[in-house]
Amino acid sequence: MLARRHVIDGRERVVLHDEARGDHLELSVEAWAVIAAADGSRDLAGIVLAATRAGARATEASVRGLLEQLAARDALIEGVPEHAADVVTPRPRGPGVASLPVEALPEYRFSCHGRGGCCRAYGSILTTPHDRARAQAAMPDCAIRTVPPQRWFTPAKGSAPTPLAVPFAHEGGCGFLGDDGLCEIHRRAGVQAKPRACAAFPTIAASDGVSVRVSVTPECACVLDSAADVDGESLATGWAVGADLPETTVIDALPEAVAVGPGVEWTPAQVRTAVDAALPRVEREDPAHACWSLADVWAGRSNTPPSLAPYMALLRRRATDVLRRHAAWRPAGDWVLGCLRWLVGTLHLLEDDELAQGVLAQAAGDPVERLYVRASLWSYQGFTRRPVGAVLRRHAVKLWIARVMAEVPLAPAEDAVPLAVLSMLLRGHGLQRAWDQLDAPR
Repeated sequence: MLARRHVIDGRERVVLHDEARGDHLELSVEAWAVIAAADGSRDLAGIVLAATRAGARATEASVRGLLEQLAARDALIEGVPEHAADVVTPRPRGPGVASLPVEALPEYRFSCHGRGGCCRAYGSILTTPHDRARAQAAMPDCAIRTVPPQRWFTPAKGSAPTPLAVPFAHEGGCGFLGDDGLCEIHRRAGVQAKPRACAAFPTIAASDGVSVRVSVTPECACVLDSAADVDGESLATGWAVGADLPETTVIDALPEAVAVGPGVEWTPAQVRTAVDAALPRVEREDPAHACWSLADVWAGRSNTPPSLAPYMALLRRRATDVLRRHAAWRPAGDWVLGCLRWLVGTLHLLEDDELAQGVLAQAAGDPVERLYVRASLWSYQGFTRRPVGAVLRRHAVKLWIARVMAEVPLAPAEDAVPLAVLSMLLRGHGLQRAWDQLDAPR
């Protein structure tokens, strides 16, 4: 289970997300204190004592009743956790990456508009022990949203302390997000005090054996709004070689054999050459059709007619289920809940075959779409996890869905960017798993 602390409508509670059952269980702060004390090292009396010290009013009878309820849901694991509670090991980088030159996404400059979109979009912002120490040093003895420092973070998974932990949420967004959309940690102690993942966002990196390519993940409005920005900051400023990137920055490396399509594999050099040749095409053609066509060309196939059907049915079922589960506990005005309603409404419209076919017509594309594809291809996003042809088709499908979302009056805010919202939901809230059973359609 994933335990997440929330302050909703002024009331603090902990929501246990049961991934196996696809549902959730809402607990009081006191009940969570009992579960946290039941760490495998205490008997019943010891749990009562530890929970009482944490401020819970616990008795042996109440503790036994709570644990029996959890056991009935098959939610308990016997014994003391085996993992260390204070160690985070960065993912190792491939050989030679440290000396490779850094190449930033060409002609892109990033500006954060400071409205906190990314800070409201994700349910789990992972923090290291050092991240948490910096946050507490920036705000010593200070309650944030009425939550004292000792309750700011919960384990990333389970109830026992873990190396990675997650900050509490306020009305669905990060608990450290101020009413003005700015990070309280950043405001009080500067960007260097923020969790590393937050400070690095939206930068991502990948190695192809020739260079480390630095790009952006297009899951926040300001990332894609920067398509027309000439005054923002250049990516990778001060980074000359791979070793200059912070150690917590993951650098994905293309494998020696990159799956492109059924029976087709390329070397990293071939992938790099193909991507560089494709980027100008994306600029002059409909980006969606360019991606769909490239999936065929790169995999050595004949032209496959564009189709939304196999993607829509799977995504609609999963998105509807996720919306149902989120609606059970998120506040009515929650950003993610609003985004899910926007997407589900769009997917139901696309059940109309005539509308779905009309979406597939050639379009001029716009700077936001072109930036999305350029940023994704530049850093080979997704190329290490699934065949490249499947990745390209997903890009095309995302663009077609986002075009319809732009016409559906369900956006949670006037400045919401459909393509950023869709990308955030697909990765950040697990919707893309609906497509994992699909390879490129034959």
